[in-house]
Amino acid sequence: MRMRLLAAAFAALSATHALGADWRAEVPQIRWGMSASESEEERRARYSPVTEHLSAALGVPVDVKVTADVAGVVEALLSGQIEMFYFGASGYATAHEVTEGNLAPMVSLLDAQGNWGYRGVIIVRSDSDIQSFEDLKGRSFAYSDPGSTSGYLVPSFAFHEMGVDPESYFSKTGFSGGNNNSVFAVIDGTYDAAASWETAPDRSVTTRMVNSGLIPEGATRVIWRSNIIPDVVIGMRADLPPEMIEAVRAALIALPAENREAFDAMTDGTSAGLREVAHEDYAEIIEMRRLGQQLRRGQ
Repeated sequence: MRMRLLAAAFAALSATHALGADWRAEVPQIRWGMSASESEEERRARYSPVTEHLSAALGVPVDVKVTADVAGVVEALLSGQIEMFYFGASGYATAHEVTEGNLAPMVSLLDAQGNWGYRGVIIVRSDSDIQSFEDLKGRSFAYSDPGSTSGYLVPSFAFHEMGVDPESYFSKTGFSGGNNNSVFAVIDGTYDAAASWETAPDRSVTTRMVNSGLIPEGATRVIWRSNIIPDVVIGMRADLPPEMIEAVRAALIALPAENREAFDAMTDGTSAGLREVAHEDYAEIIEMRRLGQQLRRGQ
């Protein structure tokens, strides 16, 4: 049934635009790049209802392209292998620098109460004797990905503000390779603590994993929270046809009202909707990243 609907939508749109130029002739598909914070199968399952809806609404196939990490998404943007992106704030800051601003941010997610933004957190095993950040001295600590906002940039900047040198403060540090991997690493004892995120106590990496049956409820707890940081950003390459960018923007904004089931699948039912965003919303994170680079260079 879905395939027949998609075929009908494509045929109708083709007929509508047959007499004139259309962005679909220039860009016959939309490849949506995102990094693998969960398994590729899990992410594809969450996003397939949305991509099916967008394909029908836009008249071109929309497909998710999952890369191993944020750097993979940035490289795909640079090489023209994707048209659309899904980044955390730090990933957006990285991509903005590497692509020399060739990004058109469009929308971001609201939390269940309609608020925007989230917090970086540090998690430990629920039975750990670690109760505060001070207790982490001499223990091991996992970041998730060098391009992650909550998994690297925010805790790194917080450590600097606290006057903490991670190399000497922790017994060891490392990268887990993703949000889920960080949680697993804490639970199995590979690391004593790890960077993660939450938008609320009932919407976090760990609650999503509990809901998916990957970990038992109450396996971890939070010992530190950051200030509010900008939430994820969905956007496109800025060098694409302007009318295409606006069509995708409109389709995304309409998504929660037109297909709530698909939107809830994408967000695990924990988002009230979407909000439009602009580059300026991420300017502070970009500055934070710039300062972090200077600190690493010893400037």
